Amino acid sequence: MPAPADRAKALEAALSQIDRQFGKGSIMRLGDEG
Repeated sequence: MPAPADRAKALEAALSQIDRQFGKGSIMRLGDEG
């Protein structure tokens, strides 16, 4: 399994890519308001 830091980095990269493709606000993280 990847180290937690590597997982966090990969998650951030994936989320930023989705932000670029679908626009900001298209992703709702669990626990986030709005």
